[in-house]
Amino acid sequence: MLQGIVTQKQEWLYLDTSLGKLPDEIQLHTARNGKEGVQILLETVGEIANVKATLPTMMDAEIYQLIDIPVEYNTASATDQGGRFVIMDEQADKPFYCTRKAPFRVYDCLKPIHTSEVQVRNNRFGLYVCIVPQEEIIEGSYPVTLEIEIEEGTYTLVMNVQIYDVLIPTEQFSVTNWFSLNNIASKHGLKQGSQAFLDMVRAYARAMRRTRQTHFFLMLDPKYYRLETEFNFDYIKPIAEIFFEEGFKKMEIGSFATQGDYMLTDELKCAADPTIKVSSKEGYWILTEMIRAWKSFLEVNKWENKVVYHICDEPDVHITGPESMVQRKAQYFMIANLLRKYLGNLQIIEAVKTDEFRGGIDIWVPLTVNYEELKDEFDKLKNQGNEVWNYVCCAPTGEYLNRFLDIPLLRSRLLFWGCSKYKLDGYLHWGLNHYGEGQDPFEQSCCPNPTGLGTSFPAGDAHIVYPGADGPWISMRLEAQRRGIEDLELLNQMEANDSVKYDELVSKIFTNNKVYEDNINLFEEVREKMLRWASR
Repeated sequence: MLQGIVTQKQEWLYLDTSLGKLPDEIQLHTARNGKEGVQILLETVGEIANVKATLPTMMDAEIYQLIDIPVEYNTASATDQGGRFVIMDEQADKPFYCTRKAPFRVYDCLKPIHTSEVQVRNNRFGLYVCIVPQEEIIEGSYPVTLEIEIEEGTYTLVMNVQIYDVLIPTEQFSVTNWFSLNNIASKHGLKQGSQAFLDMVRAYARAMRRTRQTHFFLMLDPKYYRLETEFNFDYIKPIAEIFFEEGFKKMEIGSFATQGDYMLTDELKCAADPTIKVSSKEGYWILTEMIRAWKSFLEVNKWENKVVYHICDEPDVHITGPESMVQRKAQYFMIANLLRKYLGNLQIIEAVKTDEFRGGIDIWVPLTVNYEELKDEFDKLKNQGNEVWNYVCCAPTGEYLNRFLDIPLLRSRLLFWGCSKYKLDGYLHWGLNHYGEGQDPFEQSCCPNPTGLGTSFPAGDAHIVYPGADGPWISMRLEAQRRGIEDLELLNQMEANDSVKYDELVSKIFTNNKVYEDNINLFEEVREKMLRWASR
């Protein structure tokens, strides 16, 4: 008898997941323009599997092979950055908020399947099948048949896809996952600026847009833009054009200042030349010339209204005390004033811990835990016309919602139920593909920490895609993020039409970022109720 497991729920599968009798059919639920996924894991002694999907009219399928990824360390519990992010004591017990005691391997990476014949790994064959209805499809139930031939026989699964007469709205919620151009080049063996490199950048842009990302962050690199006698930003043009062509709304540009080699410094340095203090006369001149050159570049390309600006990441996070904050603010506001002087009407976006930089920032991005701690202050800023987003990174950890590899997969999705409840405008994460130097993300998920503050980063914090042989390979966590954002758009639509029903549904799942319901069966029940209500 064939042994395996099939799940349409937002949960992890592992190399040693218990297998049993396989179902003949399952039920899926989705909007007309949604994407619904199923994980399948089969046991086999064979080396090859053959896959065939039979689809009804107006329905497509994306098929991926599940690739197992190591988790070296469990995540420690903390709400602040700069401490112990992971538990390196091998004798320590498994934290109660983690799924398993590290080390272990988990199926996170999704390798696209382009042929029917697929190589088996580790005597287990894992698939992720994503059903993609065309928007014009009408409400109803549609059977999708999947046949998997392995050494022990052929497994046939009928997926009955219930399409609800509802469309997920066009993106109203802003999303950015920061990416590394250097890693796109190095991990794929490409030279920056070459046509092959630009083609790969487009592949990454498409992977991001597939998951409803709206903004793209191009971190200005002085080795490309600061020439001997001038600032020149032309190297950015072909990259930015790709992202705008792929449907992104805004380009994020930064940074103009940096902490340099010492995160706790009182003196910010010019990003164009980290040997120069922002507060110095030379710093003023170099920043002015940089901004004026950037203005000319924008005007030539007619992108003046398509940019938001980062001055210095987390300016109020790594500081030594009140005096340090005063100095940081003076330097930050000087740059903000220069930007507004030469570029006029613009938005400055920043990841922050507090509301200290009032008047300098237009799009506030606190950690989830910091937003909840200072909710009244951030809500006042929002009510006065500012945008407020949330972010997570190496913190908060423990019971808090995040997207690490050793916590329940559903928590990556529930982050966006919180964004909906708090009526936030967007979400930011720093780690799309920020692998550390020398790190192979297929064999190391805890990225080395270059800041000197704390241990290695938690498993998966620095990346949510993998550098595949033919381009970026997405992940189960990125799929959970996509589905969470789709939930958010539907929930926000529901709240606008029936706030009582909205409150009833959301309260079953989310209370705050530390108190929530991550029971996968209950979540599916609530999500189906949301779809049924939306299709009325």
